This record gives sequence, structure tokens and C-alpha cells, in this order.
Amino acid sequence: MLRRFDFLNQPPQIYIFHENANKTSFGGFIFVLFLLNMIFISILYIYDFAFNEKYEIEYSRYYSPITKEKRELLNSDPELNPKLSFILDGTYYIRNNYSGDFAFYDPLKRRFYYDVNHSNITKNVSEFNIELLYRCKSIEDDICSLREKDKNISIYETYFGFDFTYPTFILDHSKPNPFEWGHNISNNFLFNMNDPKQYNLFWNVIKYKNQKGISHLFDSWRGKKNEFKSGYIEEKQASPITPTYRFSLSFKYRVIGRIKIYNLHTDYEEYKRKDITLLTTFADIGALFVSIKGIIESVFSLYSNSFDNHKMVKNILKKKIKKNSENKDKNYELLPLDKDNNMNNIKNNLIVNETGDEPEKFDLRKISCIHYLCNNLYCKKLDLNVQESIETCNDIIQTYMSYECILYNQIMLENLLMDYNWNDQSLKELTNNNLIRKLQNLEIEYT
Repeated sequence: MLRRFDFLNQPPQIYIFHENANKTSFGGFIFVLFLLNMIFISILYIYDFAFNEKYEIEYSRYYSPITKEKRELLNSDPELNPKLSFILDGTYYIRNNYSGDFAFYDPLKRRFYYDVNHSNITKNVSEFNIELLYRCKSIEDDICSLREKDKNISIYETYFGFDFTYPTFILDHSKPNPFEWGHNISNNFLFNMNDPKQYNLFWNVIKYKNQKGISHLFDSWRGKKNEFKSGYIEEKQASPITPTYRFSLSFKYRVIGRIKIYNLHTDYEEYKRKDITLLTTFADIGALFVSIKGIIESVFSLYSNSFDNHKMVKNILKKKIKKNSENKDKNYELLPLDKDNNMNNIKNNLIVNETGDEPEKFDLRKISCIHYLCNNLYCKKLDLNVQESIETCNDIIQTYMSYECILYNQIMLENLLMDYNWNDQSLKELTNNNLIRKLQNLEIEYT
């Protein structure tokens, strides 16, 4: 039963000219060119490994809509939704400090920040939503116009500007952790007292993966990290907002601007880094070697198939039947074919040629390799003798080396042997073969 699961054994090979393959000068020439070319390519690969970067970077961008529940789940990941310190600095755009009539407000936490000149707000990215407020003169004040003392604060008159700064990173592909933190990036935002505006900022996630082979398993056991996540503000959009007011105790504030960050998780960037080692370089060379060799073998078979067929037929036709000088005058007689021995013995001319005439020697002329290659495109209507000769040899091999022909001849020969009476009984034994006797002697010596 287990033999049915043996898929390792290969069918037996047919030998040609007592060799595994018919080796030709043309084939040797092609292989030498192939070998020299591969040596040259290998040197280029090794040179590239020695003097260039030791890694490959692959960049992709993915987009996929997600549900609200999925977004909330992703926001719970501190790498996908990090907590950062956001700084709002308005001192660069003003002549004097902002008065106490200005404030920042967090609608989510319902918290006021009264230091508008320089505020440091630490929040998760998806929770950042800060409004710039201006206090009205009274709760009944629906205009909330600037007071005289605040009209000369800004260098842009009714515009109030802020530097929005948050920590970021530099992507360094050469380091184990590609995110090099410790850097800041700033954006400038202007808010018009007469035209309230909201700035929508969109957080973009970056995933960075180190692609490794079997060493990835060892890294997992050692707790070594091979996947990193971070992000940055990629895009900002401005849109007007409707008049909005906030209340604190007995004060009324007018919203004159808002900054909000969206972390949607609908798309993200992905980097894949693959380390290039000397082993991977040799693997690439080996893969290229096998691929090119397969192509060359396929192309070379267009020549070798016709050449081998022509060569086999040529060797058969020119083969000489050697005489056995010791048995030159001997005649072998067949046993009577019937039990009554009424028939006369006949001479066995199949074994010994009594006439002594040598068979006619017939040799095919030599053909160049170009003709064998052109044979793949040959059309019989052209009636070229050289190509017709190659085609005829192909037909001979296809006829006599086909499975049905070999099987038929084997059955017919077996029937003939079953009906044959041997003069020389030793001819019926396999031990009459020199190679079989040699194998027997080796076995006896071994035991």
C-alpha cells in the first residue's frame, strides 16, 4: 500500500551511445559561453553586494473603507493612534501677547486653556480637537467684536496666527528601528475674526516590516521586533464654520477657529525592507543560473533532438559485423522441428555468414549544425535533400522507439523464443552474457 505514495522514484532513463547523453562539440561550445557569462554576472552581483546598500525597500499604499467599530478598535492601538504633545505658539505673529480674552477649548474634554501665547496639549491623535475662542463682552453680546486693546495684537489686523508643532520622525532605512524620533514639524494656521474657519488635518499611518526568512522565528523567540508603526499629518483642508459659542460660568465665547485631526484608518502606507546578505546574493545567482540554463537547454534541444536522431541512424548504418575467426568454418544445425525427426537439418546462416561477404557499408554524410537548427522551420514543400534526410532519420527513430513498437516487438520475440529449440543450451541462460558473469563474480567475492 505504501508504494502508492512513493512519488520520489523517477522513470528509467534511456541511454544513447552507451552514455547518459549525446555530447557534441557544439553543445560544449554553448556551455562554455554560458559558463563564462554566468561568471561575469556573478562578479557583478558580488560587486553590487559589496559596494551598494545592503537592503531592498518596497513601498505600497493601501485603501479600504472600514466601519466605525473597526476604527474604534484601531484607535485603541497606541502605535496606530499615538499620544503626542501638540504645541500651539502664537507669539511669532503678534506684536503683544494675547490678552486674557482669548482661550483654547477642548470640546471633547470640555476643558479651557487660557494661555494662548504658548499652549502644550497632550492628546491622542484621534482626540485632538482644539478651538480658538474670543470672550464676548456679555452673555447677551451676539457680535463679539474685538476690543480696542486687542485690535493691535496681530500684525495681520483681524487675523490671528499660530505655529502648530508636533513631534515627528525621520525615516532611516539603515537602522534596525527605521523611525528616528526626536524631531519636530510645524504648520502655520491663521484665523480670521470675521470669517471663522476650521482646519481639518488627516493623520496617515505608516507600517514598516522587516522581511526575513527563517531567522524571523528566532527573532520572535528573542522578542525582537520586526514590524513598526507610526504616522504623520499628511493633508490639511480648510472649511468655514457656522457661528458657534461656548460658555464658561458667566462668560460667553465665540469660536473663531478650530483645528481637528482625523485618524480614519481607511488608508495607510507600508514599507517592506529585505536585508541583502551574501547568502541571498548567492541564492539570486543560483536562481538566475537555473533560469538561464533552462532557457538555453530548451533552445539547444531544437538542435540536439534532430542531431541525436541523425547520429543514431548513421551509426547503425555504418556498423560492421565482425567475423569470428575461430568459428569461420563451423556450421550450426538446428534441431528437428518435429518429434519424429523427419525433417532434414538446416544450416543456421543467421549466426555464421558462410559466404564471408561483408555487409554493404552505408554512411550518411556529415551535416552542419545550421541544418539541424533550420530543421525546426523546414517545410516539406521546399524539397531540400539535406532536410529530407534529417526528417527521415526523425521518422525512423519515432517509429522504432515508440512504446507501441517496442512492446509489439517484445511480444513477438517472446512468442518466437517459446517456439524455439536451442542447439546450444547455454544461450538460454542469462549467465552467457559477459556483464552478467562479471556481476556474479563480484557477488561471490563480496560474500
